[in-house]
Amino acid sequence: MKLKSLINWSVPIGCALFHCTFWGEKMGLNTLVFTLYLVGTLILKNKEEGISAAAMVTAFGSVLTAIMVVVNNSMLSEWVLILSMFATAGFMHRKDLEFVGFSFVATFRNLFAVPYQAIVKLTTFFARKEEDKKKAGKLITLGVAPVVLFVLFYWLYYLANPKFADITDQYWRFIGSFFSAGTSTISFKWVVFMTLTLFMTGGILWKPGRQIFEGTQSMMTDDLVRKRKKLLPILASKITPMSLKNEHQVAVLLIVSLNALLLFVNVLDVRYVWFNFQPLSSAELSNFVHEGTFVLIFSIFMAMAVLVYFFRDNLNFFFNNKTLKLLSLVWICQNAMLVFSVGMRNFHYINYYGLAYKRIGVVVFLLLTLIGLLLLWVKIRDRKTLYFLCHRNAWALYTVLVLSTFFNWDTLITRYNLTADTKENIDVFFLLKAVSDKNLYQLVEAQSILEENKGHRHENFVRNMLFTKEHRFIYQQKNYSFWSWNLPDHRNKQYFRQLVKKENQ
Repeated sequence: MKLKSLINWSVPIGCALFHCTFWGEKMGLNTLVFTLYLVGTLILKNKEEGISAAAMVTAFGSVLTAIMVVVNNSMLSEWVLILSMFATAGFMHRKDLEFVGFSFVATFRNLFAVPYQAIVKLTTFFARKEEDKKKAGKLITLGVAPVVLFVLFYWLYYLANPKFADITDQYWRFIGSFFSAGTSTISFKWVVFMTLTLFMTGGILWKPGRQIFEGTQSMMTDDLVRKRKKLLPILASKITPMSLKNEHQVAVLLIVSLNALLLFVNVLDVRYVWFNFQPLSSAELSNFVHEGTFVLIFSIFMAMAVLVYFFRDNLNFFFNNKTLKLLSLVWICQNAMLVFSVGMRNFHYINYYGLAYKRIGVVVFLLLTLIGLLLLWVKIRDRKTLYFLCHRNAWALYTVLVLSTFFNWDTLITRYNLTADTKENIDVFFLLKAVSDKNLYQLVEAQSILEENKGHRHENFVRNMLFTKEHRFIYQQKNYSFWSWNLPDHRNKQYFRQLVKKENQ
């Protein structure tokens, strides 16, 4: 079969590959294989039209993240891979796109066009004459709107009328009984699985018929252009300069006052949060970190919004705005200090209770905030547009998300919490229940430490929880083939094999 024919059949081949590697499996080696197939197919399909640098970067990011799914097998890496593949598909199909947000939305929208495209491709495949193809296309177009409206009103009535919902549920259960595993080789679960497979594979590989953001990207620019307002001669000399001058005065006055206010807050934080932190009760510390962190982060974004508003237009070109820019730089630096203060609050919480997913998330979020503040200063200094700010921040977010998949957070959290000298007892329930099975071998090795920190719980609490976690892992692994292979599961299995050998010796 020629390469062109294979490309034309890329979606059916992709669905078959997905079924063979994912049905009854978890994400692992199959994820890397399928990602390589998607990326390779997209490159082959679009190489003649040209592939943009953004498409190649996100394609590399997708393959890298798929490798991290095998190496770390975290839920984070799985979701980042999906986001990255959506961005890759958008960039591949539209080489004029540069903004990550545009490419992601373009692919997401294409998912909903998959049923239409599937029907079009089937009808045009069987309709050999050009006239028949046109007729089929018109009939499909006319049929899509009624079907969509029918489904929409069905869900509205389903949500509004409990009796209607109950009767239709019985009907669907009756239909589903014909596809049950006991009476047929095709289960209802399999039908749903293959439907979602078609949506995902088709949405990524099929080039959308209708383009969104047509011409939008070309209108976007990084550099601000001075807008000269055309006014009547009698008004031009009175309104425009005075309004801009007044706005400049208001901006200077506001940022001076905000700088003074924030300076007082930062001095207090440096004194009482950075260097002289006093022990607090668990309730006070929780309020200090959770509510205080949320308010401070909100204030930082409000500060950024203020500067974006003032430097949105012609104030960037005002002849005497050096003072305003200097004040803005001080304001940005003070907000960066506030970011570090939020980080110190989070550090104190970790010092008391250890690591957790949300506490790590706060650190990542603060890193992105610092990048946003730096880019905000570049926008002000170099007279850049709001698009520049959104565009660069989106790429920063994408980069940080991909890099964050390099870490096995479950084992990192477990190792830190078991070994760090925290001021409170280890949260045993969190490590046993909330953290995934990747830390299983660590928990078995540290069973004595967990027993010491179980607190008021019953004597066999740790032993029972470990037994449940271990046997659930072993039972699940029996149902998987080599397609589900990943390093964390392999490490756990190797540990238990060695444990059995030691017991038998």
